[in-house]
Amino acid sequence: MKNGLIGEHIATGQPVQIELTEEELHLDCWDTAMGIVHERTGIEVIGNIQIDYLVVDGVRKVFH
Repeated sequence: MKNGLIGEHIATGQPVQIELTEEELHLDCWDTAMGIVHERTGIEVIGNIQIDYLVVDGVRKVFH
């Protein structure tokens, strides 16, 4: 994965990996970026996914 989010679905405990586009990665507003992700993938991140890592240029970084 070059750019994305890695985490766990809160309700099911299933692992989740979401590729991010360059636009989504570089937006200043998290809500707007996650709205675009939802429209593109059908995955509603906010309130449903516990994000553990943000991947930028292939480098995994602890999210919080």
